[in-house]
Amino acid sequence: MEQTTTAKIYEFDGVQYRMERLSFQQAQWMGEHVLFDVDLGEIDELRLHELLRQRGHLLLAIALIEVGQTRRDKSAQDWAAIATLARALAGNPVDDILAAGRDFFFIHPYESLVGMLSGEQIRALRRKALALAIANGSRNVSSSSAMETSPSSAPSSPSGDRTIVSDICSDGSSTAPPSGPSLDSVGSSCPG
Repeated sequence: MEQTTTAKIYEFDGVQYRMERLSFQQAQWMGEHVLFDVDLGEIDELRLHELLRQRGHLLLAIALIEVGQTRRDKSAQDWAAIATLARALAGNPVDDILAAGRDFFFIHPYESLVGMLSGEQIRALRRKALALAIANGSRNVSSSSAMETSPSSAPSSPSGDRTIVSDICSDGSSTAPPSGPSLDSVGSSCPG
């Protein structure tokens, strides 16, 4: 199934790219080379910034598809082609890499990101969610809880709404829905 919405176009080194949902192969590369040590339950603006600062060029080399290329064509490339593109992207302005990298996290919902993780990473997230539920006094918490059976559970706010990267560290004073990435939380009481 191909995505039918109009994709945002990015230009690096005179080449135009688009970003869309990842193929199975791209998701494997992402899990093995970018998200392998990322705790998605702990990601906030500062951790996202650090991830993109360290691996943004690699994330984009995996996620970006050259205009005129199909997702299938991208997935058929070997790892050497991805690594070559990552080295080329590393020569671009940092703010361009960070901006496009943040877009990746808005295009891919939490459930999609979890699908890029190894079984051990998912088990660790489940154990952490279970420990948090117990620490917060949740009733009827067991190892067969919803988190155990549904790896797509996302962190949620006290009201039960799903939390996204841009509002994890907010002070909750705004009633407006998040409009996209911001660095408003820098200098807040967020850890890190």
